[in-house]
Amino acid sequence: MARTIIAPDGRMRYDGLETRLASAMDANQTQIFFEQVLTHSGGEEVIDVPVNQGGSDYIPLALLDQNNRLAEIVHLIGYGRAQVSGVVRRGQEGTNSRQHPQGVKIVHASTVQDYLNVQAHVDDPQAHKQVIGGLANSIMQGHLTAHESNPAADPHPIYVRRDNATLTTVEVTDTLVIRPNAQLVIQGDLVVEGRILINGYEIHVGPTPPPTQPDNLVWIQTVS
Repeated sequence: MARTIIAPDGRMRYDGLETRLASAMDANQTQIFFEQVLTHSGGEEVIDVPVNQGGSDYIPLALLDQNNRLAEIVHLIGYGRAQVSGVVRRGQEGTNSRQHPQGVKIVHASTVQDYLNVQAHVDDPQAHKQVIGGLANSIMQGHLTAHESNPAADPHPIYVRRDNATLTTVEVTDTLVIRPNAQLVIQGDLVVEGRILINGYEIHVGPTPPPTQPDNLVWIQTVS
């Protein structure tokens, strides 16, 4: 399966790329050594990432700790086909450069930045062609193509919102989750067609009390 490059920063994407660190790596080291040649999609070799381009093309790699938790994200900015070493930019995408022992797992998985890139077309549905130059997953490519041809047909998923994003309309068919330390700020009308529950209590607003009043119901009386 062909590589993926997401413009404009040259972010390259592959399916099924993973390896291990062939030797220990200190926090300042920019050369990385792999246990084997980098391959993807069941054995196809990763193409060159020319270091002389100054890192304009890169492959994001996640180095895991010994418990297989994320330790650091690096950008592979220089690599030659059939090689077992490359040049990396350390401590990327909000992570810090740190020491890594030999044998830790290196994975090429989605990071928050990938979803931010997909979501970057929110204000311009036709921007897919500028933001995404191709996708490793042909099913997702089909979804994006259908969305380009008819942007209003079906709201696309909200994977990750940018900071301070403004939403004109939010349609939730299942559950809207506001993560800890996050806020949902409503500047305008909040229209609820159905029940509203806060911390397990159902809120009933109106001039008359509801027919039944269980212990978890709060009635806010209004003037008719």
